[in-house]
Amino acid sequence: MRSVLLKLLLSVAAIAPLLAGSARADVLLDETKLIGLPTVAQPSEHAFTATAAEALTVTLTDIQVPAPFVSLQVAVTLGDSLVGSAKVDPTSHAATLSIPAGVGDYVVRVIGTPDATQGIGSFGACVTRDADTMPRTCVAAYSFSGNIQTPSTPSTTPSSALNTNFTSTTAGTYTVTVTDDAFPVALQSISGGIAQGSTPVTSLAAGTTQVTLAAKTPYTLVIGALADATAKAGLYGVHIADPAGAAILDRTLPVGTMPASTIVNNSTAQAFSLTLNDLAYPAALAGVGVAVTQGSTSLAKLTAPGALANPAFTTLLCRTAPPAYSRTRRWSALHLRRRHRVLRSS
Repeated sequence: MRSVLLKLLLSVAAIAPLLAGSARADVLLDETKLIGLPTVAQPSEHAFTATAAEALTVTLTDIQVPAPFVSLQVAVTLGDSLVGSAKVDPTSHAATLSIPAGVGDYVVRVIGTPDATQGIGSFGACVTRDADTMPRTCVAAYSFSGNIQTPSTPSTTPSSALNTNFTSTTAGTYTVTVTDDAFPVALQSISGGIAQGSTPVTSLAAGTTQVTLAAKTPYTLVIGALADATAKAGLYGVHIADPAGAAILDRTLPVGTMPASTIVNNSTAQAFSLTLNDLAYPAALAGVGVAVTQGSTSLAKLTAPGALANPAFTTLLCRTAPPAYSRTRRWSALHLRRRHRVLRSS
């Protein structure tokens, strides 16, 4: 039961542009994330889309190869809503879950604790249509099978390193700004430097550093960050502007167990609402948060379930991410940034 409580479902974010003078909101992001500690077996997920409303039944079976699971359960979500969950009976080694008729993107998530000796277990998830005649057959596109494995011991050092290249535009003084976003809490340390080949050019720390660079020359940017020992996760931004003030690198980066983010396209600059919900399955999260950034700039934060009304998101691209893990808290990150200001590493 202990491992079951370490796997939790979170409605990460529902982001909708607010249309002035209208009650209608166009949803850009509507999804659910599964959160768990890195020391327990990672779940298996399968997504499918129902284009027509139809009642479904999910049957989860413990195949018992190479050994039965200690515990096994299934949760089904539709968008950012938990529509049902069930636990496998230890005697029948199966569980049945009825899913009400709906249209949209479903995700079937199987969560299990393998046998301690074997460290791995196998399962099958069969999804049938209630309207089909008996005996019903599994819908191939909706059903899946897989295995769940106990992970190896993860690293306990909550650090991350950035090593990327950028090319200067003109000769002159460049401004490099490194910002600790203090999400979920401040970093223990952050430092780095810029080099040309094997020659160091300048060292960097949190704050603003000015450095003279040659024209149209490739440089290497290296930054190392260490997250808080308890939270084991952090977030920071790095911005490099040329002598004319144009950004040649503008990024927000995760540290430690803070995950990478997910891109959501938005074609029109407009205000947004952001909602973060804990679905409390199978139990409430110890902690959850979401951070919103544009490029390297922190715009807003939520450190508990709630909503941000009309934050000033006026960008063409946003990114969200599943939560990272720590011993007592789980965190989720939502990033916004402008695509044309990002220089990806080679």
